[in-house]
Amino acid sequence: LKLLISACHSLRVLAISDIVDDELVKIITISCPSLHCIRLSSCDGVTDDSLKLLAKTYSHLLSLDLGGDSCHISDAGIKSLTQSCT
Repeated sequence: LKLLISACHSLRVLAISDIVDDELVKIITISCPSLHCIRLSSCDGVTDDSLKLLAKTYSHLLSLDLGGDSCHISDAGIKSLTQSCT
């Protein structure tokens, strides 16, 4: 999956379930600069660090779905997202 994402530079919408972690989010932000909609369902491996990176990389993001109840995200991670909204 990491190799596939690394090759998809013009991707605009991305939906991934269950296998998302901070390392994959970093690859996504480096490889897919045109993303407008991101869905990371059941994101057990996603932390505040990923949210900060998403906020920094995608100020133009239209939709971010962190569905599921297994996320390791705190209020600080959410705050970093809301502060980057334009």
